[in-house]
Amino acid sequence: MRDFPHEEILLRWTAAIKAKADVLIGNAGTAGYLASGIVAPEDCYVIAVNGRLMRGYDGAFDALYGISQFPFAVEATLAVGPLQVRLNRKTFEASQPEHQRRCEILKPRGLHVPADTFLDAKFSPISAIWATDIDEFTLLDRSAKMVAVHNPEATHPIPVGFLPAHDEYVARILDESTYQLDRIEGRTAPPEETSVVVDVPA
Repeated sequence: MRDFPHEEILLRWTAAIKAKADVLIGNAGTAGYLASGIVAPEDCYVIAVNGRLMRGYDGAFDALYGISQFPFAVEATLAVGPLQVRLNRKTFEASQPEHQRRCEILKPRGLHVPADTFLDAKFSPISAIWATDIDEFTLLDRSAKMVAVHNPEATHPIPVGFLPAHDEYVARILDESTYQLDRIEGRTAPPEETSVVVDVPA
């Protein structure tokens, strides 16, 4: 049994996504690609992140999938947290397992880091995140793991199947408090599809 430093890895994902979002949107008075005209308002924009350098301290952990069993890119943008079970204090009956709604991650120094980027309209210029975990073993015929996470609020979304990926994650807003997150087979994976319903942060 080993400890899985999922929060440390997730914080690296949120930092990488924020840095690349700031390049597009701008931050602290600095003009981004949109304001400077490098990216046109009608362009799609995909953030690519390689989890290779975000693995645990010894590099032994996969840096693509988090504690929720969804990719870190999903956890960092759609407020999906670990599985939980609710216990009734009177009857001690347990609920069915469900994913926590985690809008923020707490840094060791007490700072709160947002984990709901794709539920914030500010980030609508971002079409999707293309997440990979590619290292030197990819050159030795080990297949590279890749997923695509689509922004449900994207101004200019990209079509499913456009990016090479094993899995694609598409969130569909059901109402003001809920969205459905579908996992769809990517064009580099065998056929399979699952979905889960997640509460949208209030």
